[in-house]
Amino acid sequence: MAFSNQGLPSYSFVMFLAFAAFGSYIWSSDPLKTARPPTQNLPVISTANVSTIPARLWQDPFRVIYARDKGNKPLPIEKLEKTGLLDEIKQQLKGEAEELLVLGVMVSTEAIADAEERRRRHRYALVNALSEAGYVPENARHIQVGEMSREDPGDGGKAQDRLILPYEWFKQDKISPVDDPGAGNKKVLLLWLDSSHYRSTPYLHLYQLAKYLAADENIRQKMRYAILGPATSSGLAALAKQADKGNVPKLCSLNIAGMHILSPVATIADDFLYQAMPESTQWLEQRFSISRYQAGQTCLTFHRTVHSDDQLMLRLVMELNNRGIAPGKNHVVLLSERDTAFGRALPESFSQAFCGCFDLECRKKYIHTFSYLRGIDGVAPGSSTDLGLATSKSSATKSKGKQQNPASTIRRPVGSGQFDYLRRVADEIVQLDKKLRKQDGKGILAIGVLGSDVYDKLLILRALRSRLMGMMFFTTDLDAQFLHPAEFPWTRNLVVASSFNLKLNGKFQGTTPPFRNNYQTSVFYSAGLALQLPTRSSSAQEFHDRAEMPTRMKPQLFEIGRNGAVSLQPLNEDKDQYGNTLCGIRPPNHTLNEFHSLTAAEDSSVESEPQRLLQSQLHPTIGERELLSPLLVTIAIIILALLALLQLSSGGKAYLPWLGAGLLMLALVTSLGIWCSQREEPFILLAGVSVWPTEIINSLTLVLSLYFICTSLRALNINYYKMSEKYYLLSWAENMSDKYKTAMENGSSCYENDKDGNSWKVILGFMLLVSASLVALLPRSISYGNIPLMLIGWGGVILSWFVITKYLIPVASINCWEKEVKKQEEDTPIQDLWKSYGEHGSLRNRFMRAFMVVLIFQAFVSFIFTLFGLEPPPLRGEYTRVIDSVITVASVLGMLFLLFYMVDATRLCIIWIRGLTKNNYDWRGTKVDELAVTMNIPWSCAVHWIKLKLVAERTEEVSKLIYYPFIVIILILFSRISYFDDWGFPQSMAIITSSLIAIALYAAIKLRREAEVVRSDFIKYLHDEKIAVSGSKTLPGKPNLAQLNELADSVAGLGKGAFQPFLEQPVVKASLLLLGGVGFSASQFTALL
Repeated sequence: MAFSNQGLPSYSFVMFLAFAAFGSYIWSSDPLKTARPPTQNLPVISTANVSTIPARLWQDPFRVIYARDKGNKPLPIEKLEKTGLLDEIKQQLKGEAEELLVLGVMVSTEAIADAEERRRRHRYALVNALSEAGYVPENARHIQVGEMSREDPGDGGKAQDRLILPYEWFKQDKISPVDDPGAGNKKVLLLWLDSSHYRSTPYLHLYQLAKYLAADENIRQKMRYAILGPATSSGLAALAKQADKGNVPKLCSLNIAGMHILSPVATIADDFLYQAMPESTQWLEQRFSISRYQAGQTCLTFHRTVHSDDQLMLRLVMELNNRGIAPGKNHVVLLSERDTAFGRALPESFSQAFCGCFDLECRKKYIHTFSYLRGIDGVAPGSSTDLGLATSKSSATKSKGKQQNPASTIRRPVGSGQFDYLRRVADEIVQLDKKLRKQDGKGILAIGVLGSDVYDKLLILRALRSRLMGMMFFTTDLDAQFLHPAEFPWTRNLVVASSFNLKLNGKFQGTTPPFRNNYQTSVFYSAGLALQLPTRSSSAQEFHDRAEMPTRMKPQLFEIGRNGAVSLQPLNEDKDQYGNTLCGIRPPNHTLNEFHSLTAAEDSSVESEPQRLLQSQLHPTIGERELLSPLLVTIAIIILALLALLQLSSGGKAYLPWLGAGLLMLALVTSLGIWCSQREEPFILLAGVSVWPTEIINSLTLVLSLYFICTSLRALNINYYKMSEKYYLLSWAENMSDKYKTAMENGSSCYENDKDGNSWKVILGFMLLVSASLVALLPRSISYGNIPLMLIGWGGVILSWFVITKYLIPVASINCWEKEVKKQEEDTPIQDLWKSYGEHGSLRNRFMRAFMVVLIFQAFVSFIFTLFGLEPPPLRGEYTRVIDSVITVASVLGMLFLLFYMVDATRLCIIWIRGLTKNNYDWRGTKVDELAVTMNIPWSCAVHWIKLKLVAERTEEVSKLIYYPFIVIILILFSRISYFDDWGFPQSMAIITSSLIAIALYAAIKLRREAEVVRSDFIKYLHDEKIAVSGSKTLPGKPNLAQLNELADSVAGLGKGAFQPFLEQPVVKASLLLLGGVGFSASQFTALL
């Protein structure tokens, strides 16, 4: 009779599982698209009165510049003298009137979308800052504008150039007055200054502005200027270079009340700001200090209210080091703008912080820089953003009814957009990463996107994140664009160094909504500061402290999470000495009088509490973190569910110790997470920026692995004991003591050799620690150059274990037992095979054999990670890293031990089944005698029936083991989904996981195939018997045909153990469970994002 394939999984179904699992990881690459809005249409402005322009408070103050008449010519803007501005200034300051605050804001007047957006943001911040101080606009629906004439063209400019000056008047709010209106000014004049006009000779043009607005010296003495600028780093550089020129005394000769420059957006590092000047040059903060102003030595003051680039870079380098990316030891890629001073300075500042000033070898080896031109999308007034995309369509794709070729969505290398350059840069970085991984096993660990254009940053992240998963991405300047749901797949887990949050502490923020970026927050803060300017006779201490507050503290660090930007706590001072004046980097607490005397030792003694106090004074406190309350609620629900389970289940008490162990592990990991979150990794469960959900799941997975091992061992022993009694397979089983039976039922081995005692357990525990230590050290030692040492280390451990199991504590080998079974003599009592099966399945033998395979697989894992690279976990802090290493190694060891314990039990059962089918045993004294009489069947038929029942009952218990490692694998994969943190699924992880799954599936399928041999033998026997009894002669001792048919139906319909229907097979259910778990993990909670 041909071999029956009944119930076996078809190869087509296995291929379906493989392709379905593979399909879960396919990444669909969308064409690069920019989020930059197009430039708005030109405004329609009535020519009746072009000095008063309709403009809501949130609109661009310079939109009048782009207005054109029907002939496409600029509208004739009136002179300021005709707008009434100068007369109104005189009216405000006549007699004994108080000072007038003139608030000048420098902005770029470029006619592009992002420049328009910056002007809108600045105006929104200014209007809200004035409103919080008790000022409202006199005309909220219009903005006034005039053309300012220039006495001196200055710096080679043309005298006939238009210099348009939008302005607004603000007055004290009488409806909702505040307790302390800014400096007691009744009105504030807000001027919008074209930054390009003040770029070359800023002090000269400030002199011209002050002289133009007030020709009368008596009026000028009552006018105090607060200038929020410069708008760019190049403008700040011009301020520094021109500070010792003659224009400063010329400006002060006007006898104005004061010219106070507050710099809220220019971030160029002092190292580059003063690099071309003599060492004796005074910094702007020193030359124009508030103390010199009050002493009458100058009419100017300068205050920088935002951190410089080098401070931000140093903060990022410290964060990289905190995440295991050591400065000067690991590879970092930087992408920056080439066409701005800001973009060119940022990589240099980062290099100085990462490698030091003069370590050129470090810069060359570990920092890989790529550049681009600002405006990657090519969006400009009148440009076509989809030129490259449109021309990529071939004639074949234009035909109707045909599906478009996916290649046509990739833009061709034409047009103003730089998308094709960006794709080639991404290719270069991918190849570089592959090359570096072959050298040190780690490759590129971090990528910095440094530039001033947030839309360029978003495009770069979109191009790189999908191809370089698992790497840390960082940038500067927090922007609400990073938090938009459409950009979340690319900006998630982006680390951002920023001077400000999107909002301030409630004391400063008031009722103003959170802003769109950190510069808007900085402008808002500086505008509020401008309203508190001191006079020469008033106390300046409060103003000085508030002006110094933003830069006295460390820059803010954020990680983009699912619910917004998560603020990262600063580290301990002994691990994060921010005061190191590396390459002249400005310390955060740079009091002007003490700056040069401040040393690194003095700064390192500053405790972290003052920093935290400063943070809480300026920035919102972290009160929205999910810490203890949600977790306590979850634990309470679990406890209530367990109590209900104990009441409903009669055997619930057996699970109580394991439930207690799980809760204890949960409480321990939670306590560690809350403790570490004070300085290191934030303890946030569902924000997508914390590894603690992963640690909790992995720790519970460890408990679950131990529970599965103990539970399955107990179930196997009970099954063995019951089968022994039921089928009379051990003649001495009836004489077993009650104590021994109880121990067996509780999970202890029935056949453990007492002479070995517990020595094997001690040795096994010690070797587990040794192997775990080798695995834990892998991230620190992974390198192609360390492969020989790795070979020696793992070879020594495996050889030592072989010697131990061969000579010190001999272990029953499955391979040797298989040879013994094949060579067994005819008519050997079946009790001998059953007893030998039990002895080989003792606790000691199972564990010692399983650990040998665990060691071999650990060595395999080490080499795979060395060859394909090992990504560092996305966490911060040494304590968190140690905890993660312990939990990860322990959970993976538990999973490996469980899987190979299952494989060992399956292999042992396979050898036993082969013994039943290949050899003719003596079945006397077993259940066969009783069964032959009861069922009135021949002895040989009863033997086949007993074999079938034995295999069915034993495989029913053994085949269940396939669930356990699959459940643990799913949980470990689930713990690494990106919903919790920036976990990747690298090629090495895919190889290792696939290997584990393949091993488990092969063992389970092999067990079923061996069991089917027993059924096929019985069916063949019944078939032969049917032929024999179908003849004309009646044969004595043979069952009749009806009885044989009944037996055949019973055998074919047996649905127990390995003979269950296909869809009810544990291996099939486990495969579907695994496929669903892997697919769910690979989808990364896409539906929930």
